[in-house]
Amino acid sequence: KLCAILRVKIPLEDTRYICVEEMLASFLQIVGQNTRYCVIRNTFGRSQFATSENFHKILKALNMIARVRYHLQDFAGQGNDPGNEKELFNLCHASLRNVIERIFGIFKSRFTIFKSAPPFLFKTQVKLVLVCVALHNFLHKKCRSDKFPIEAMDEPSSSTLPVNENHTFEPIIQTQKQEREDVNAWKTSITMNMWVNAI
Repeated sequence: KLCAILRVKIPLEDTRYICVEEMLASFLQIVGQNTRYCVIRNTFGRSQFATSENFHKILKALNMIARVRYHLQDFAGQGNDPGNEKELFNLCHASLRNVIERIFGIFKSRFTIFKSAPPFLFKTQVKLVLVCVALHNFLHKKCRSDKFPIEAMDEPSSSTLPVNENHTFEPIIQTQKQEREDVNAWKTSITMNMWVNAI
């Protein structure tokens, strides 16, 4: 059914060498089982380039049909409104922690690619999260179940180099200190934006 939706709404078409079903199957195997391109290449008999290209075609197509925006409700206190940006951030963060942990638990059990940092550029990771949300909602609507088989958490996984938008390999090398600085800068930016929007 999802292939039919992709064919009608996007429209995504079979190519001379590969059908939409195979593209979607390889995409789902990558995100659902954290399978690396080299395994997909061997399973489906495709080149590394074709595997990457098909992955990004499906990612783009699913992202186009997943244009639903998700907005968090405003959390208003009983006279205990936050007095500054840090208090606002902490209030929102504490209020959402359980929901976020549940969502991550569902994502990690259904899409094992999220058990560790996905080997893609950040821009692709953002698209991947949105597409997996849409896939989860689609499957939940059709299957009406949140019961997913949970894979072993300690399975070793092979790695691959991230692929950029031009389908060329581009290693991302960053120290823990750089990652921490980037995350802290991002958090500060979010905090300031939340505060500006709240005033």
